[in-house]
Amino acid sequence: MEYGRLMSAWFRGAAPITFLVTGSKAEGLSCFLESDIDLMFVHNSVICIEDGVNAHHFPREITVFRSYSRMTYSGHCRLILERRGTMTYLAEADALCDDGYGRELLSSDLYVLNFSNVMFSEDIVHHHRSGPSTPSTMYGSLHKDLVSAFRYYCLDILSKWAARPRHWPPSEVVHQVVSLGAFLTPVVFKGREYQHVEWRVYSTMGESN
Repeated sequence: MEYGRLMSAWFRGAAPITFLVTGSKAEGLSCFLESDIDLMFVHNSVICIEDGVNAHHFPREITVFRSYSRMTYSGHCRLILERRGTMTYLAEADALCDDGYGRELLSSDLYVLNFSNVMFSEDIVHHHRSGPSTPSTMYGSLHKDLVSAFRYYCLDILSKWAARPRHWPPSEVVHQVVSLGAFLTPVVFKGREYQHVEWRVYSTMGESN
């Protein structure tokens, strides 16, 4: 949507972020102020990769995390620091924690907290976190649900998902999901023992159809 493109251009000088409008606004099912605007902040200074992908394929300024899906539910993973980029932001650096084996994990809870502290200014009222999103209100009437996300380079995972026999979603949607790629967002579920260091695989196209 045009709103997402305008927001991306406005933030370009401050941080490498792409804004994607999701939910009912992206589908054209509601007017601008009729309901909350669901916005996904895609942080372009970070890329996440699956097993078998070489981190050296990406520019040196990009920070690379490798997904680790053992001991997590299907569709979820943890992010282990593979390579620190030259373009690192405090929201990322301050969210790293030790996994007990000398590796650095990216905490989803800490990242959301750090990024919220950076994003919100005094004229924006922010509310308690709801699942993966941080709700906020601007000018008293513009309500937003903000979700932090990273691009997830996982062609093997997407190909296996696309090859499954299914009746839904239709094949054209499956092809669009694969072509648009996947993202990783903070975990939604409460009460999970390790939810603070877990991330969820997400596709804007796959979840809106």
